[in-house]
Amino acid sequence: MARTAHRFLGTLAAITLIGIGLTTPAAQAGTSARTESRVVFPGEGLKVKLDHHPAALRKTSPGFRRYLDRELRELWGWDDHRAECRNAPVVFVQEYRSSGFAYLSEGVYAVKGHADCAGGGNWQFAVRRDGRWVSPRALGGQDVPSCQRLRRWNITRMTGAEQCYDGSGLVGYHPA
Repeated sequence: MARTAHRFLGTLAAITLIGIGLTTPAAQAGTSARTESRVVFPGEGLKVKLDHHPAALRKTSPGFRRYLDRELRELWGWDDHRAECRNAPVVFVQEYRSSGFAYLSEGVYAVKGHADCAGGGNWQFAVRRDGRWVSPRALGGQDVPSCQRLRRWNITRMTGAEQCYDGSGLVGYHPA
């Protein structure tokens, strides 16, 4: 009886998660591993600014490029969209996957002659949800991500998800 109840609750939880749109990006996109395109930008990644979208960014989807533009405009908003800080927001795209995952770092850095632009940065994963790229708050930070969090979001092993914190120390990340 308890076993049946446990199965029922597990099935109910899965149906609920699917019903509220918390399926994995790969499942939503209907993309298989065979057709996935993967683009890795070496070093610190591909540098993207509001007024500078490198040609290499064409290797990503139009939806992802729109996402980057939204991110940059949001970062610029930290400075109340002041003209002198327009070039302070920067996103470094390190890895992009057509299945709906990307790893990047972003920040707002001082512009020559305008050190008062907002400062700071972080890493984050972007995921495609319901056809739109987003950066869930739970998938970003300044420390090494927890293994549990990466697995909960079905993050594949990729740039930024090579190591994780398992509660006792850093370990190699292996998706469940």
